[in-house]
Amino acid sequence: MRKKILITGARGHAGSVLCADLSGDYDILAPERRSLDVCDVDSWRALQPELDQGLFALIHCVGPFVHEPIDRCEPETWRQVMAGNLDSAFYAYHFCRQGLRNAQGRIIFFGLAGVQAQRPEKNQAAYAAAKTGLLSLSSSIAATEAEHGLTCNLIAPGLLHNETSEQVCRFSVPAGRQAASFELCSLVRYLLSDEAEQVTGSVVHLSGGWRL
Repeated sequence: MRKKILITGARGHAGSVLCADLSGDYDILAPERRSLDVCDVDSWRALQPELDQGLFALIHCVGPFVHEPIDRCEPETWRQVMAGNLDSAFYAYHFCRQGLRNAQGRIIFFGLAGVQAQRPEKNQAAYAAAKTGLLSLSSSIAATEAEHGLTCNLIAPGLLHNETSEQVCRFSVPAGRQAASFELCSLVRYLLSDEAEQVTGSVVHLSGGWRL
């Protein structure tokens, strides 16, 4: 029987790439295609019985990005960014937890390269604050779930959205390019593998040295 993986954010770049790559070896559940609102508790609760049946991995690719100065950020925007990046991750963990424990499975979140440095973020304060919270949440989950054989790791990507060479130069990516789709897929496949059973609570940078 093939293992089941839940991928949220399947319409985004990372989610769609992972759905395409992993579908040959896993049963992919991409609930956004079935109208799951990842920020709504009742929507998750309706899906939970299926998740409890058996779930090997949660790959949470959701996270709205806003680039604007903090002094121009409206409360509605702040709440939207927090809900999409942080609240949704907790809900995903909460409602997937039992199925993942039963399978001694995997959780993979997506953060922000260099977020551990806690540098001032004038133009992406809401997003950086949410991803800093996600980093803390990921560590707490890893520590809590280790005894259940469930791992939780955070991928800290750089530019994953097919930026032009001019954009790569503007963002001063030391490696001189963005990460390729196959590099993202290879990293995720490793974290899903038996060889990664002891890898938990880690932040894995896929950024070419950007923001480090």
